[in-house]
Amino acid sequence: MFPSRQQTSNTEMSDPEHRVDNIHVATEVFKCFEKHKDNFTDFTVNVGDNKFNCHKFVLSSCSGFFEALMRTDMREKSESSCTIEGISPEIFGLILDVIYKGSEVLDEENMLEMWHASNQLQIKFLIVDCENFVKERVNLGNYWEIFTDAKLLDSIDVTTRVKEFMVNNFSEILESNVFMQLTLDDLKFILNHNNFLFETDFSVQSVLKWTCSDDSYLAATPKKCLSTTDMVKTIFDRLKPSRSAVDVVTLDQDNITLRRSHLGELLTVLPLQDTTNACLAKLMNNRFVLSNFDAITLVNQIAATRFDAGETKSFIEKTNKTFTNGFIFNSDSTQSTDNKPSKTTRQRVGKYCLYGAALVIACMMAIVIYMIITSDFPTSCVFLQRSAVKYNQKIIPQ
Repeated sequence: MFPSRQQTSNTEMSDPEHRVDNIHVATEVFKCFEKHKDNFTDFTVNVGDNKFNCHKFVLSSCSGFFEALMRTDMREKSESSCTIEGISPEIFGLILDVIYKGSEVLDEENMLEMWHASNQLQIKFLIVDCENFVKERVNLGNYWEIFTDAKLLDSIDVTTRVKEFMVNNFSEILESNVFMQLTLDDLKFILNHNNFLFETDFSVQSVLKWTCSDDSYLAATPKKCLSTTDMVKTIFDRLKPSRSAVDVVTLDQDNITLRRSHLGELLTVLPLQDTTNACLAKLMNNRFVLSNFDAITLVNQIAATRFDAGETKSFIEKTNKTFTNGFIFNSDSTQSTDNKPSKTTRQRVGKYCLYGAALVIACMMAIVIYMIITSDFPTSCVFLQRSAVKYNQKIIPQ
């Protein structure tokens, strides 16, 4: 019995001697393109001052832009010529080398231009190659340019990759001009990321800087660096705000107001229950937090939970603060160094006692007036008259 046609093909595919080498076939095809690329051309692409003789079939097979151009009855199709704007002749020549020769043309100098050009011409396989190439070469010198281009080109993969890079290098990002250019969603992504290894106090200070342009920083370091003295010192030095002209970002008043309105939303992202007492006191005393309903509500909830847990005494001792009207204020000038009540406390107690005495007197007067009004009026008059007569008799003897 002879094997069927399908069985024969499966046997040939499983036999290494009969297996087709796809790479070898592709190489030979590219060689044919390279050998005859100047022959039988039927389309001209004008890029700047250069003219490139191409083939309609090759261009339309690789590029969605040229495919749509060839399928329509536009003037470019009838004239077998078109002009490309926004791409340099050098970049278009490299793209033709990729299409006709399969050349490896990407490098760190042309990767962004090639990426833009491949998106403009809708060359899908080249877009994927450019994105993979770019993701592997993100660094502190080019990450923001790549991030901006990724958003412009709507590349989710590259955008996510750059955000992860910013998470891992957040101390450098915070120091640079880029930090104030982050959007709300970008900052929330960074603060929510699993690899964000900074202490909560550091995250709070970052939020305050972005929303309120706060220049005061706490000595917060990444958790993974707490045991390394040199690393702690390095990161602490990086937290000092830069005063160079390059790092200054000027925000208009509308932008500042909008950012401050997001303060409560950003604080919700952070695990405020892990903040230190000093950081919590700073939040409760921050004027922008006090003016934001969501922010002060959240901070007061955290404070109430901590006080209920029995940390009130520890909180006051460590932060050298005193409560007043539900908030905290600096009391270094009036805080007593021993266990005696401070001057402020004594004044507050005296004021409360005075208020209490006044309240008691007012209540007694109200009771007397009520009794006089509700009793028999003539009887009250006779009683008063008799009392007056007796009083006069004592004063003026008969």
